Amino acid sequence: MSYRTTPTDETDQRILTAARQLLDTNPEAAFTMDELAEASGISRATLYRRFGSRTALLQATAAEHGLDIDELAAPAIRERILEATRQALAQAGSVNFTIEQVAAEAGVGVATIYRHFGNKDSLLQALSDRLHPRRAAMQMLEQASGNLGTDLLRFASDALRFMYEYRDMAPVYFSGDSKIQDIFKTLRGDQNRTIDTLSRYLETQIQAGFIPTYQNAFDLATAFVGMLVGFAFIRASYTDDPLTPEQAAQTIVRIFLSGILDEETP
Repeated sequence: MSYRTTPTDETDQRILTAARQLLDTNPEAAFTMDELAEASGISRATLYRRFGSRTALLQATAAEHGLDIDELAAPAIRERILEATRQALAQAGSVNFTIEQVAAEAGVGVATIYRHFGNKDSLLQALSDRLHPRRAAMQMLEQASGNLGTDLLRFASDALRFMYEYRDMAPVYFSGDSKIQDIFKTLRGDQNRTIDTLSRYLETQIQAGFIPTYQNAFDLATAFVGMLVGFAFIRASYTDDPLTPEQAAQTIVRIFLSGILDEETP
């Protein structure tokens, strides 16, 4: 199937300009058609009607702006390889999978994986980088509403959406495999920083009088993160009644606040 690679009118030009701007903003990200629709102010349906597919649109963008189509396609290929690596790692439960298995799952050649990542260790490190949790705790400090329940609910919902998305990796992440522990050591560092940041936030709430002064901020942060992990990974293995991240967040925050705001027990 052949694709039109040159703009035919002002609307096409507007679309291709927006596509180029998205690529310039973050060349490593494979923008979606929804993102392009928002950036160009043109509906998603119109984008598909004029170009047929995202591939065709990238080809037209490359032709219009003198870009390398292989470089434009690289982020999407990298994402396919990383997703295939994640599946291979989860299925094996260890690093004992082959590059050939990843290539077959991703639908690319072995040489393509080596061209993009160099070797298996670098591929696994790239996957670890991709799995870094969102900066929910830091954003809580930067954008705190002043309402303890509202802030915790926002943090919990964001953290749980991330955990749900990568729930299949839990057996791998919590395994005792030393090679896996070494690969994911940066993730454990992020987890510690999240608890530290959440602890600082809770300390401000204690100082402001919203949490009783006898409570320990670090213990509270550790307990809250533990509840998130429990609902995301443990509850799912014991029940056929799944909760959405938002429902789980509401339950966790309700239980957490009802506990920490009680009078001190002897």
